[in-house]
This record gives sequence, C-alpha cells and structure tokens, in this order.
Amino acid sequence: MIRNKKVACIILSIAVLITSIAMPLQALAASKEHVVSSGESLYDIASWYGTSVDAIKSENGLGSDLITPGQKLYIPVNGDVYTVSYGETLSDIASKYGISVNDIKMANNYWSDYIVSGQQLIIPRVAASSGGASNHNANYAQDRYLLAKIIYAEARGESFEGQVAIGAVILNRVKDPRFPNTIAGVIFQPYAFTAVMDGQFYMEPDEEAFKAADAALSGWDPTGGALYYYNPAKVSSPWIWSRAIVTQIGNHIFAR
Repeated sequence: MIRNKKVACIILSIAVLITSIAMPLQALAASKEHVVSSGESLYDIASWYGTSVDAIKSENGLGSDLITPGQKLYIPVNGDVYTVSYGETLSDIASKYGISVNDIKMANNYWSDYIVSGQQLIIPRVAASSGGASNHNANYAQDRYLLAKIIYAEARGESFEGQVAIGAVILNRVKDPRFPNTIAGVIFQPYAFTAVMDGQFYMEPDEEAFKAADAALSGWDPTGGALYYYNPAKVSSPWIWSRAIVTQIGNHIFAR
C-alpha cells in the first residue's frame, strides 16, 4: 500500500513538472482591455482582435451594439498570454511562435519595439490560410486603424483633404516596389516618419482621421500619386528638396 502511494506521488510530481514546463506555450483564456476611440464600432473592434461582436457583448454585459468614445471594453482574445522574460525582444517572441512582430503589435494594440521583463502580451493564433472573408475583414480593420493613427499624428489640424493626402502617400508607397508592401511596413520603416520616432503616432486618432483613412482606402488621392510630403517651414533634410513637386495642400508639399 505504501509502495503504491509512493508510485502515485511520483507520477503526480512528473505530471506537475510537465504541466509547468508546457504552461508558457499553452493557449490560455485571455482578455484584452480596449478603450473605444471615435468612429469605432463593435464590428471594427471584433475584426481587429479576431473575435465576434456577440463575444464582446457577452464579456462586457452589453445589451446593444451602442458604444461611446472612452468606454473601456474587455475583449476575449483568441490567443496565448505570454509573460516577457528578461532580455527578450519582440523578434525573439515572434520567432518562438512562428508569427511576425507586426502580428504581436496588432493583437496588443502596442506599437513600440520596447518591451520589459514581466510585461504580458497576447500572442495571436494566426490562421494558416491567408484567404477568407474573416481574414480580409481583420486586415482591413487593422490597416484602417494604422492609417488613421499616422494621419492624426502627421496631419491633425490640416484640412480634410490634407489629411486624406497623408493617407494617400502611405498607400502610394505600399504600391511602389521601392517601399514595404504593407501599411504597417511603410509606417514602421526606420526613420520614415517623424511622428513614429517622436511618439506622436501612439496617440489615439479622432473621428475625422478615421474618415480620412476611409477616403484614402476608397481610392481618393488628392496628391496625384505623391510618394513624399514635407512641411517647408520645418524640413531639415536637403535631399527632400530634390524631389519633383506635385502639389501643395495646406502646410504640406507633396512630391515624387
């Protein structure tokens, strides 16, 4: 009897050890706090986080689809909760899970490359197939949000046309083989945008920025195909003056 108890204890200890080793890579039920921005709907937020409107409503006890700017929502996320270890980078974690750094940034609505020990990140479960309506909707919501953020950071205070023009430049770069072929890639290209480097990009966009992003994504290009823009009162790089000027909208000159 005593021997059987010892065997049972050994088996239990092994099971606990295996569980503790496997735990960091297990899929855990996770939720992410999201603060609603102007212009967002439950559908947008659900698409962004890869969940459903009904799941968000259930998690937050909502009786309708009505949400307001500044409202805090808890989003049930289809992913793993990962605690950052000392010395780890986003690239290390992305490689461990076989996903991209941008996948992690998008899942966490966190756009800095700087992470610290003990920080918790949502690791999204990326579908094996890149096709399908759900993936298209999620990608559109992510692109719209990123575009609105860069528009707000770079052009708030400009006319609506001037804000759309900034979004159009981003999209023109996506189409040009000399630049990254995604909106995230263009925005986070090293030293490409002052607002990313000085932190203004991380402010939440307003409703007009979202509308400008929608207009740009719908095909409106007030710049006539420009790839660059600058404020002549602030520019310090002599190289930008060598680019062929296309037009000026508000405080920005647009060039190729």
